[in-house]
Amino acid sequence: MKDIIIMSNRELHRVEILQKLIDKQLIEPEAAEQLSLSVRQIRRLKKAYKANGAKGVVSKKRGKPSNHKYPDAVKKLSLAYIQEYYIDF
Repeated sequence: MKDIIIMSNRELHRVEILQKLIDKQLIEPEAAEQLSLSVRQIRRLKKAYKANGAKGVVSKKRGKPSNHKYPDAVKKLSLAYIQEYYIDF
């Protein structure tokens, strides 16, 4: 049974371009221009695509919280402080 891979339209477009690159229908600078990336990034994506298929192109950060998100306890504490000391805020 195959896994279902959820991809954005942007990632689907990347897969199409990478497949054309592997099939020798495009060269790396053309692919880089079409995806607005550097040639180095194209090489990295091509390597990941060859190793893992479409799964290698999908963002690894999907579904994970942002690094800039505060924990809920800090948020509740700060709101309580504002409501206590800054009533007119």
